[in-house]
Amino acid sequence: MYKEKISVLYFMIIAGFMLLICRLWYLQFYERNEFIKLADDNTIRHIPMPAERGLVFSSDGEILVKNSIYFKASLLSIEVENISDTLDKISTVIPLSVKEIGYIKKKMSEYTLDPVIIKDMLDYGTFCRLAEIKAECPGLLLEVQPVRDYPFGVSACHVLGYDGPVSEEEVNNPDNDYSVGDFNGKDGVEKEYDERLRGKKGSANVRVNAAGRLIDAVGVDFPIPGDSVFLTIDSTLQLAAEKALRETIKELELKNGESSGGAAVVLNAKTGAVLAMASYPVYDPNKFARGISQKDYDDLINNKANPLLNRPIHGAYPCASTFKIITSSAALQEGLAGEHDHYYCKGFYDLQGHVFNCFVTSGHGWISFEEALAYSCDVVYYEIASRFKIEKFLKYIADFGIGSKTGIDLPGENSGHLPSEQWKIKTYGEPWYPGDTVNLSIGQGFVEVTPLQVARFTMAVANGGYLYRPYIVDRIESAFGNEVEKVKPHLERRLSIDERFLAAVRRGMRGAVSYGSGRAADCEYAEVAGKTGTAENFPTPENPKGLNHTWFTSFAPYGDPEIVATVLLEKSGGYGGELSAKIAKKIYDAKFK
Repeated sequence: MYKEKISVLYFMIIAGFMLLICRLWYLQFYERNEFIKLADDNTIRHIPMPAERGLVFSSDGEILVKNSIYFKASLLSIEVENISDTLDKISTVIPLSVKEIGYIKKKMSEYTLDPVIIKDMLDYGTFCRLAEIKAECPGLLLEVQPVRDYPFGVSACHVLGYDGPVSEEEVNNPDNDYSVGDFNGKDGVEKEYDERLRGKKGSANVRVNAAGRLIDAVGVDFPIPGDSVFLTIDSTLQLAAEKALRETIKELELKNGESSGGAAVVLNAKTGAVLAMASYPVYDPNKFARGISQKDYDDLINNKANPLLNRPIHGAYPCASTFKIITSSAALQEGLAGEHDHYYCKGFYDLQGHVFNCFVTSGHGWISFEEALAYSCDVVYYEIASRFKIEKFLKYIADFGIGSKTGIDLPGENSGHLPSEQWKIKTYGEPWYPGDTVNLSIGQGFVEVTPLQVARFTMAVANGGYLYRPYIVDRIESAFGNEVEKVKPHLERRLSIDERFLAAVRRGMRGAVSYGSGRAADCEYAEVAGKTGTAENFPTPENPKGLNHTWFTSFAPYGDPEIVATVLLEKSGGYGGELSAKIAKKIYDAKFK
């Protein structure tokens, strides 16, 4: 019995050895390549190499955004022998505070394979002095750092936006391919087209030993530069719009004793391409690209005029009498007014005992439909609006794009606000009154629009009823000059207004410039048609004097419209025909002179 147990034990031991030998043989011959690959992966390290960001051009070939060269000093933890000694040597060239040294040591202790940044945005002289001590500082990495450069400074800053360092949250997001020290777009075109501009990172592949020390370089996966973006912006019109806007607002600030802002939008009347988009006040995107100081950032954030706001698409304002373009079109289509009708304005309109005044308190007397639009007679629109059923009126207004985003390829667009009966009940606990419709007909009350929305519905009236989606990018090319994408105009819809009625509205707009409220926009180089607007305000903490906002929206040439120009001035006081129309004239002079 005992011998049988010994025999079984011997058999089990021999069988175990046989299994072990078979397993070793299998690993040696069948899994050899896989284990070699795993071993190599354990010794190869990939040091990221940033891709050069794509350029941005105007439609006429001006470089609006390019890359400049600065330098960056970092430390590779796998190479540093004595962090304190290394930082002491580096401090002889770059002064480092106690806080900065503590932060660098903390990051180094985490033993990350990513370089730990000591300083970026270094000038060439500092770079050279660091190069002289590099041999004494194992692990010191000196890199060329491409930095965004906006050669026109503040010009088109709200369109272009800016880029800046990625946040810690973006680095930690597994869906992103970001490393510490990367940059991405934060606003404007830089943000909207960041993926195209960013390109694809490369890496330097190095072999390290078991202690993590560098042995040799294995190879380089070269980065792929980002695509170049060509905008629809015409640099001549952009600069003209900005100059006229800036000069007018500075004059108004002196006159009114308080800061204000404004916007100007120029569209291609037949496609919706944005030829100019100006917003004031402005900021310098170069400060963000080079690492904005806390003081400069606080100054921007705390500025009551809000220079970071892109007013053409972010700001929402009462539409004022530019809205009469919509009211006129809808009334003609519904048969509530005729293009040959005449009205009598006595300076006010009595609606069931409620008096609504015309801005000309003495009245216009007898006036035709065309003249009512040209002179911007409020009483005529009060009378027309009283005939509207509000549900029908709101459908026409929405058809012109009010209350919805235009869809422009820029981030953060405001949809404005189109009120309704249900909205008023929910918000104020009150029904919609006939007086609300009367107010709405002249762009006062609850409606709010962006300057781009006004420019777009003006474009649709000018071109015969075609509502295009505005767009800012014309095409995208690779860094090697190959066209990657060409943007085509996108027709959203045709307005539900007959062309003959739109023609009547255009005649009224032409009359506004030739003899009516917008004569300040009259241009000797092209026939301009337009509509003024003056939005009345009550005193608020943001607008303590309750100054008017003033508008002018227009197109030219009248016979065959090429461009649309819309101008808004915040808290300007006065009237749109006096102020905003003059800015539009300067834009048309720049285009047609």
